[in-house]
Amino acid sequence: MGLPLHEGFSRNCEGAFLGQALRTAANWDDDCGEGGKVSLPDGEPIRFSQRGLNSVLIALWCCSGSKSVWDWLGRVIYIGGDTDTIAAVCGQIACPLLPIGEVTHAFRHFVALGDCTNRRPCANVAAAAAQRYFGRALLFCGGHWGRLSTEPRLVDPCYPNLTDATGRLALGSRQALQVLWVDSAFGSKRHDRNESLRLRYAEGAESRGELSIVRCSENEEALNILQLARTGELSLDAVVTDLHHGGKTDAGLELLQVLDSLWGKVSSRPVFYLLTPYRDKQVIATVRRHPPSYVVRHDRPEELRQKLAEGRCQAAELPKAAAASLAAVQPNLTK
Repeated sequence: MGLPLHEGFSRNCEGAFLGQALRTAANWDDDCGEGGKVSLPDGEPIRFSQRGLNSVLIALWCCSGSKSVWDWLGRVIYIGGDTDTIAAVCGQIACPLLPIGEVTHAFRHFVALGDCTNRRPCANVAAAAAQRYFGRALLFCGGHWGRLSTEPRLVDPCYPNLTDATGRLALGSRQALQVLWVDSAFGSKRHDRNESLRLRYAEGAESRGELSIVRCSENEEALNILQLARTGELSLDAVVTDLHHGGKTDAGLELLQVLDSLWGKVSSRPVFYLLTPYRDKQVIATVRRHPPSYVVRHDRPEELRQKLAEGRCQAAELPKAAAASLAAVQPNLTK
């Protein structure tokens, strides 16, 4: 069943065995084969952790003996199953019994991202929403109805200095993605229709503040940029390249191999986007074997724009102490 995720498990030896039993039951639906799943007569699957009484039983075990928010939160992660529902129940059970300072610190750290640095605009808005919710909850519990009636509602999309009245990010809060773009179009004076489309998109994305582009026409030029990014001397979020450039039919795939050789499986590797004129199953399969990587039609700049927006976004950078603590418990999450 794996090692305890948090020291809270060792405070009650009998409780640890019950936790193992609850964990097995909560994940039975995912771990067992299709033929072993239990269902109602109408075909609805019976998932242990999604039933009201079972969720409460799991939550009571998670909260039992907890002296901090991380005590019960660590147990919720260990149990698995319908974790969001169980955690919601745990919050109602445990937090009123814990010191106020412990609860507010956990909210600031985990929900409002108050201890995180180098946050992207999306994380700033998420943190602002969490703080608005918490502020309204305090006013409600304190009976300050007049102040509560004048505060922004949870459904109001406007956050001062972060979004406009419709909820779109304010211009001053945008952070351009740092992109290395390798394309033959950057090295020639005459362009076909598809090259012109890509060039117009690149120029427009820079003028809108969406991208900050380093342009190269061949892999050899791009290699120096990638090496600087690997050593941390240059910030790089993504690499965009055409499948055919520099006189080679598979130059884009060669660049993908360069990324793998420089970064390996390091999570900080830039997201890779391969622009291709056709849907080649072999090319697509090759790219998918090297995540985070995507294939985009080279004549569809709007599709590229969407893919860039949906690519891996490190919303916030954890403080070193928090990152080290998270890394210490991660091995147990996979057991």
